[in-house]
Amino acid sequence: MWRVLKSGGMIAIILQPRWARKESEVKEIGAGLVALLSKGGFQQVRLEFKPMKPIASVCALGIK
Repeated sequence: MWRVLKSGGMIAIILQPRWARKESEVKEIGAGLVALLSKGGFQQVRLEFKPMKPIASVCALGIK
């Protein structure tokens, strides 16, 4: 994705891990996504969290 994303472009990875049992697990998964984006060279990386049913979802955002 890095190769095809324009400079200044934003990446959004959204995940609703239905295998997670608790929202704390979902937040840990999101923290892992943030770490991977940062390691991949993305800037201004942040995590959004949305309570949903049956389990919450996370969105990791970063800018190239």
